[in-house]
Amino acid sequence: MITHRAAGLLALLATLLFGIPTTSADQPELFRAVMIGVNVAPEPVSTQASARGTAVLTGRVLTVHGSFHGLSGNLRDLIETPEDPGIHIHPGASGETAPYLYGLAAELAPDGRSGIFHGRFELTAGEVRKLREGRIYLDIHTSRHEDGEVRGQLLPLAGHSQGTVNEGLGRVLED
Repeated sequence: MITHRAAGLLALLATLLFGIPTTSADQPELFRAVMIGVNVAPEPVSTQASARGTAVLTGRVLTVHGSFHGLSGNLRDLIETPEDPGIHIHPGASGETAPYLYGLAAELAPDGRSGIFHGRFELTAGEVRKLREGRIYLDIHTSRHEDGEVRGQLLPLAGHSQGTVNEGLGRVLED
């Protein structure tokens, strides 16, 4: 559970690193996605790959960072659009699919199937509402699984919402 002191330190760090304003009206909200193949829609994927993403929402600015490993193929769009290689933020609840909203940049490990991703975006008011409702997801598309190899809902961290995260299923369980 994150204390008020820890939240304040996180806000200070966000301001120093990213220049994000942190007035009392813009306290950071923390989100996490656990990305696995069983969460992919419309059909689950059998894969050893996994990824984790974290996000900080301050006002309407969303900053996302994460890592992935064990992909079965190269990132789907790496050759054609290296600045948007196939790691995306989509609107939609668990089990739903939709065109992506934002592409995340990636830095690959030497194996080409592991690495980190990151991005910073100004969301619309509707996107902020969907994020807070658990209706935004991250997914990674590969050459072997073009519709997505791993996926996870961006869900509020415990202490910042009603409920806790069930990592394997990407759902919020009521307290």
